Amino acid sequence: MIRETVAKFGKIDILVNNAGVARQSDFLNLSIDDFQRTLETNLYGMFLCSKYAAREMISQKRDKIVNVASIRGLENCAEKTW
Repeated sequence: MIRETVAKFGKIDILVNNAGVARQSDFLNLSIDDFQRTLETNLYGMFLCSKYAAREMISQKRDKIVNVASIRGLENCAEKTW
């Protein structure tokens, strides 16, 4: 994706990591497959896109990476009394 962007536009000015998935399941019923898919999209996706975009941006001496998170990550925590 990064290579294609640079090939088409000549550079990459900004990366916005804004992909995420969430399974509608409580912790005790969450399958390992659903948890793995969440990690692959929300964590690994951000890491890999940032890593390869940063390589291009550093060589250009110009970079902006924005990571977007969701309030949904706090929803269940706020409702629980631990």
